[in-house]
Formats: sequence, C-alpha cells, structure tokens
Amino acid sequence: MQPDKFALMQNYSNPFIATTRIGYSIPYFANVKIEVFDLQGKIITTLINAKQMPAGIYFYRLQSGAQTATRKMIILQ
Repeated sequence: MQPDKFALMQNYSNPFIATTRIGYSIPYFANVKIEVFDLQGKIITTLINAKQMPAGIYFYRLQSGAQTATRKMIILQ
C-alpha cells in the first residue's frame, strides 16, 4: 500500500544514546536522501551509511523530489 502524504516523523527515542529510528513516508516513487546536520548547518552524515556521532543536538532532513522536511534530535552519551 502506497502512503498518501509526504511526512518525516520525529526520531524515536529522542534523546537517544546508541540507536534511534527515523520514520518517513512519500506518496510516490523517488530517490530519498536523509542528511544529518550540526547546529552550524554542517552536514555530518547521510543516513545510508550512518556513523557513530558525538553527543549533541542535530537536525535531520528528508529530501525527495522537490519536497523537504526537517526535525531535531538529541544524542546523549
């Protein structure tokens, strides 16, 4: 069943220590990219090959076609 809207969900759990889940839906077939940024806007990683990141506040952005959505997440140590 195809989703009916473009949506980026809040990561769960947030804050988190080692792992988290980021849910999303898009109502069409398209390339999807999720990137993680620090507070200065620097790209930290693209979530196909995510790496261990230090504790801090980050933003993650979903891009698909012309649509984007951004959320905040907190990593604890």
